[in-house]
Amino acid sequence: MQTRKIVGIDIRKEQIASVSVSKTRRGVRIEDVKLIPVDSEKGIDIIEHKDIFSNALTQIIEHIDIRLSQFMVSLPSQGIIYRNLILPFLDKKKIKQILPFELESYIARPVENIKIQFQIFPMYSDSEKQHSNATGIFACSVDGDWLKKYEDILNEYHIHPEMITVAGLPHASLLSHWMDKNEQMIFIQMDQLFCTVFGLINKQIRIARSFLMSSPQLDINSLGMEIQRSIDWIEDQLDVDLHFDKVMVSGFNQDFIDKNQYFLTDMLGMPVQSVDWTNNCPVPITFNETIDPLLFQNEGLNHALALALVETERIDMIHFVERVFASQKFFHQYKFHMIRSCVILFFTLLSFAMYAMVDYYILQNKVTHIDQTIKRVFKETFPDVARIVDPVQQMKLNIDAYKKTLLVQDHEKQILCIDILNAISQQIASGIDVQLTRLVISPEGVVLTGDTSSFNYVDEMKNQLEKSKKFTKVTIDSATIQQGGTRVVFKLQIKL
Repeated sequence: MQTRKIVGIDIRKEQIASVSVSKTRRGVRIEDVKLIPVDSEKGIDIIEHKDIFSNALTQIIEHIDIRLSQFMVSLPSQGIIYRNLILPFLDKKKIKQILPFELESYIARPVENIKIQFQIFPMYSDSEKQHSNATGIFACSVDGDWLKKYEDILNEYHIHPEMITVAGLPHASLLSHWMDKNEQMIFIQMDQLFCTVFGLINKQIRIARSFLMSSPQLDINSLGMEIQRSIDWIEDQLDVDLHFDKVMVSGFNQDFIDKNQYFLTDMLGMPVQSVDWTNNCPVPITFNETIDPLLFQNEGLNHALALALVETERIDMIHFVERVFASQKFFHQYKFHMIRSCVILFFTLLSFAMYAMVDYYILQNKVTHIDQTIKRVFKETFPDVARIVDPVQQMKLNIDAYKKTLLVQDHEKQILCIDILNAISQQIASGIDVQLTRLVISPEGVVLTGDTSSFNYVDEMKNQLEKSKKFTKVTIDSATIQQGGTRVVFKLQIKL
């Protein structure tokens, strides 16, 4: 069974990087990496240079099974605006409604085209605590049209990201997630001309400030001063004297930072370290044997790995894709197959139900026929029984009673059936027109049924049978003209 892959794609003006990882019992395994340089003079301009982005995506998905992959995408950070707000209510629905109006003065575009996401943070400063039911907001906004251009091209390649965020946020989210509860940290995300300073406090991204650097040829003094101004601005905005423990730095100017690490440490008054997830990650990371770990000294691959780690660790990070619940996503993905399976299951169950009903009907008819046959046999065997409730049980009782009477009879009083038949044949004259149809012999007597041509013959047979020494009494039980005929149907009761 193939393992589901998580693919982080980092998009910058300088390059596009992707890292494919899988979650294992021991940690995270890096399965594949792609690093695609981009012409820095053109950069990635979705409108004018769509072919650059398309060619890069083609190379990324070349050896990836899209159906078994989750995609996390990071876009250049130039398009994002960060703001901190305090709102006098806690309802998230109200916060979503009011944020566009609160940010309108900071945004040069119509708020209708802006996508805004936010995180809520607890109050720390004295001025914040004065608002009893207030909510601290760390908000991020991007141009919706700019974001949609990326989404459209991704969708053309059947890439539907679980999240789309911007450079810096994945690093900041991982650092805040794994930092100590009471730790305070500064994280700096540096691109060629753009720098973002994040304040990480109490395991949260508390505030952020972005600025443009003066030129591509970095001056360490001006950079250090700008970073210090950003830290002072963060303390001023939060209205509290903060004591940051260290500064973490990541970006395409990493070599420049490493060379001037000690100078910045002295200038900022706190340790300055680089973000390197392959060597400093709390989660054990292993590599496919074809991958060189030194590749991750590249910021793009390091950031793409951070994107994947955010998903493997289930970290709540600001992003600009409305998440669909897993059950809804599964339903939309396999809706046709599920409907088809349900239709097949319905007709299968329906056929079973119809078969059961037909089988029940046939068995019920058989049971009814058997019951009728049992009643008919019972009536023929015991014609004197008028009320039939349970013919089988009644027949058993009558047979047992008959057996008991046979056992108690005196042996001398017993008359053989052959003797009874002989007496009847001797007493009825040969000249009488008679046809016997039934003869029932019991310990109490004999029931003789038949038909003859005249009532006189019935009386004559009665008188002749009474002359026999075997019979004590003969009575005519019934004598009627046969329906639709001329024959006389009779029934004689003979006592032994």
